[in-house]
Amino acid sequence: MKINLDKIILFLIFISVFIQIPLFLVSGSSYARFYHLLIPILFLIILFRKEIIFFVNDVFIFFIFILFSIAIHSYFYSFNIYSMQIIFCMLIYYIVLNIAYYLKNEEQTYILKLVFMIFLFIVLFKCLFYYDSLLDAYETKQASLINVLWIVAGNHNLELTYISFIAIFYIKEKIPFYILLLLLIILSTIYMSRIGIVEVFILLYFKYMMKFSLNKNIIYIFILSCLLCVFLILIFYFFDNNQFIERFTNIEEELNNTSSGRGMLWYGGLKLLEDNIFGYGIGNSISLTKEIVGKNFLENNFHNIYLQYMLDLGVIPMLFYFYIIIKRIILSKDLTLKLFIIIFSLVSFIQFTGYDIVFWSFLALNDINNFKYRLNKGYL
Repeated sequence: MKINLDKIILFLIFISVFIQIPLFLVSGSSYARFYHLLIPILFLIILFRKEIIFFVNDVFIFFIFILFSIAIHSYFYSFNIYSMQIIFCMLIYYIVLNIAYYLKNEEQTYILKLVFMIFLFIVLFKCLFYYDSLLDAYETKQASLINVLWIVAGNHNLELTYISFIAIFYIKEKIPFYILLLLLIILSTIYMSRIGIVEVFILLYFKYMMKFSLNKNIIYIFILSCLLCVFLILIFYFFDNNQFIERFTNIEEELNNTSSGRGMLWYGGLKLLEDNIFGYGIGNSISLTKEIVGKNFLENNFHNIYLQYMLDLGVIPMLFYFYIIIKRIILSKDLTLKLFIIIFSLVSFIQFTGYDIVFWSFLALNDINNFKYRLNKGYL
C-alpha cells in the first residue's frame, strides 16, 4: 500500500487512541497523555489543506452545547481543567473526518488492523513483563494491579474493552474472532474483571445474530459451551479461591451498597441530580459527590456516560447525545462501525466518561463513510 500523509496521520491518530501513554499528572488521578500533544499538531497540519471537510451536523451542535455549558457552569460553579478534554474530542472528530474522506474503506481497515496488531502485541508483552503482579491479583484482591503500567486510561477494564472493540472488526471472520474472545476470557480471569466476560457474551450475541441460521445453531451452541468450559477451568482449576465468582454473585449487593464502588458513585450522583437537572459543569459533579458520600475517593468519573452527561451538562444535552447514538445505529451503512456504536453505548452504562477519544474517532469514521456512501449514491 502506497504511503502518503493521509495514511500516516490516520495511523498516528488511532495509535494514540489505543496506546494512551501517560506523560504527567494534571490533577487528581487525571494524566496528560501522548495524544494531548499529538492531536493539536495533526489538526494544524490538516488546516493547510486546500479543502477542509467541515460538517455542521448534530455532532457540531452537541459540541456547541458543551462549550456553552462549560462557559455557563464555569461562571456559576468553577472551571475544571478536565473540561479541556472536550476540545481534544472535537479536534480528533474533525481530524478523522478530514483524513478518512481521502482514503478508501479498504485503506482505513488496513490501517486500523495494523494499529490493532500493535496494541495486542504490547498488551501481551506487558502481561509477560508484569507476570508476578498479574498472578498476585487474586491473593491481593486486585491490589497488585496498581503496579502494572496500563496503556489505556481506565486501566485493566478499559484495556479489555478495547480488545472487545478490536474483536468487532473481526466479527465476520472465524479464527481471529474466537482467538480474541479467548484472549478476553483469559485476561478477564487474570484481572478479575467482570466487564470483560460481559463483553464476551455481547460479542457472541451479535456474532450469532449475524449468522442466524437453524442449521448453524448447534455449531454456535458448541462454540459457546467450549468457551464457557475454558472459562470455568481457568477459575476452578488454576485458582484456589472463588473471588472472581463472588464478583458476579454480589453485583446486586454492591449496587445497593452506597459506601463503596459504583453504588456509592451512582447514589451520590442521583442525589445531585435531584437538586439540579441542568448540570454542574465538567469535572465539578464528581467532587460534589465526594461531599455527599463523605469519602475522598480517587475516581474522576461516574462510570456511566448517561449519568455523567446529566450531571456535567444537564439533561437536555444528554438527551441530544442519546439522539446522536440512536440516529447512527439506525442509519449507519457500515455494519462494523454500527456494532461499535451499539456495543460502546451498552458498555457506557458501566464505563467511560463521555469525553473518550476512542468514541469520537470511530464516530467520525462512521459519519464520513456514511457521507461518502450517500455522495456516491447521488443522495447529496
